[in-house]
Amino acid sequence: MGALTRLRLPRLGETMDEARVVEWLKPEGAAFCRGEVLLEVETDKTVVEVPALRDGVLLRHLVQPGDTVELDAEIAEIEGAAEAEGGTETGPRTGDEERSTGPAAAIPPGAPASQPSPRAKPPASGATEPGSRVPASPAARRLAQRHGLDLAGLQGSGPRGRVQTPDVATLLDRARAPDTGLRMVETTAGPVACRQTGTGAVTAVLLHGLFADGLAWRDLPAKLAAQDIAALAIDLPGHGATRARMGGLDAVTDCLAEVLDQLAPAGRCVLLGHSFGAIAAARLAQRLGERAAGLILSAPAGIGLGLDARFVSAMLEAETTQTLAHALEYLGPEAGPVSDTALTAELARLRAGREGHARAATLAVHNGVQTADIRPLLASCAPVPHVLVGMRDRVLDWRDALHLPSRVALHFCAEAGHMPHLAVPRLVQELVAAAAR
Repeated sequence: MGALTRLRLPRLGETMDEARVVEWLKPEGAAFCRGEVLLEVETDKTVVEVPALRDGVLLRHLVQPGDTVELDAEIAEIEGAAEAEGGTETGPRTGDEERSTGPAAAIPPGAPASQPSPRAKPPASGATEPGSRVPASPAARRLAQRHGLDLAGLQGSGPRGRVQTPDVATLLDRARAPDTGLRMVETTAGPVACRQTGTGAVTAVLLHGLFADGLAWRDLPAKLAAQDIAALAIDLPGHGATRARMGGLDAVTDCLAEVLDQLAPAGRCVLLGHSFGAIAAARLAQRLGERAAGLILSAPAGIGLGLDARFVSAMLEAETTQTLAHALEYLGPEAGPVSDTALTAELARLRAGREGHARAATLAVHNGVQTADIRPLLASCAPVPHVLVGMRDRVLDWRDALHLPSRVALHFCAEAGHMPHLAVPRLVQELVAAAAR
């Protein structure tokens, strides 16, 4: 028989000194192999898995879901190599213990099935009750949190209904699916596709980035509508369902102004622009004057020279889902995994809009250098601009934001890539709500 050892809570992060037990994935008495996950714990940063480093048998849980445990505290009794598991050997099993056929025989009669380690802390007031948290892998939980998705009620495809990353990816695919709220607005340049959500005295005008369309904002329109802020997501000329051709930047501004004259003729607007759409948003804010209640730009183009032309080329020239998947990695962690079905649909959409996308690209970049400059507009437009940049952006150089006019409010998102508005959705909602007051 193997040695009886105590498994200790390992260090799972540089700043970690304690963690909260989320769920035991191996029950008492279960055998496990090297690499299998024994339990999940939550640190001050995220939910992480505690794997087994050697084969063994989990004899007894010493801490329970909801317990807060200090670093190096004993969390379980196992049968295995003490040094391999970071545990402390309590001696070979002899006598009745040696003859036992299961872990229950090693527990004195009348003793509770699990006794907390002396170093384990009871759940803090208001802590999540065991069973109230949807079982999910750390990767799936991080992906859901990143996109503001609620896992409540979701039946996962993993063991015991555990939510896995593909389950969350399926939810994201549904969020990206075309909706039925599309309407066409006639302009001088041609029909423009718009999606209106909610009503309110102030309209949030959402302008997407290059290669995207109005659906790229995901559930932001619905969340704004819940705050009594009307949301208007527009497919830019040359993109999505819009049939208006992509002209010059002046023509784009004229086209968007015509749309607002019809759908929000007298109301105040909060303008949100992402990447290429930020150029359009800044120009439109200048055109609207006092009607522009706010200007919020996410990873804006037009504030510097740097741009990774490989991303633009890959998106314009992608002919296979593998190439497209590689290109989408440039967008950063908030893009998340995309299913094969979604990749196929995205590739078809990009092929259909390639002419408009190529025209838009020429307005923003030439020979790998950005050609548009919106910094003078940000220095003089009516609302104080708010700029969000992801410090893991691989498409644009986030450091360009350091040279913006002093009146610009900067928001640096350390873990975000090229779509910081998806990484910090609550901040975006707060900024829009503040501008709409």
